[in-house]
Amino acid sequence: MQLTENKLHNNTSLSKVFVQSGEIYISKIDEIIWTVLGSCITVLFYSVKKKITIFSHAQLPSENFLNNACLESCVIPCYLEEKDKKFKYVTCSINFMIEQLAKFQISKNEITTYLIGGSSSFNITIGKSKNVAERNVETAQAMLKKNNIRYTEYVNGTMSRKVQFNTKNGELLINED
Repeated sequence: MQLTENKLHNNTSLSKVFVQSGEIYISKIDEIIWTVLGSCITVLFYSVKKKITIFSHAQLPSENFLNNACLESCVIPCYLEEKDKKFKYVTCSINFMIEQLAKFQISKNEITTYLIGGSSSFNITIGKSKNVAERNVETAQAMLKKNNIRYTEYVNGTMSRKVQFNTKNGELLINED
């Protein structure tokens, strides 16, 4: 895996898939998966062995983000409910992604994981304490650690990010604006 900053996958014949806010995309083919992040975060799981990528774009820490109740346990995971943008929550997205690892028989030890985003570019606050970006990052970090998933992070700051992942070679490109 390599990180290349300030370059874009413009010179490739691979198809490109844009992941919108509140979505998760699972890829088993060679393509470019991309998104644009502000305070949102992307969690990306990549299995070189199985050539499977799971790519999320979450907006808010959890469904009950004021008390972070979903971090510990969800009675009914939001991704099982019929909702618009059911993956807009970090907690629901990561729980679903971990279930997909089991479904595809991928060990947590054989994946490369990235946590990206959480920029304070919009400075949206939750209550009196932290902004959404900080809470998104902290929630994702806590969930990944709780599930013993090692990760590399490119988080915080004040710039938005364009994120592109090449599923063919595992190259991650991040361009800050």
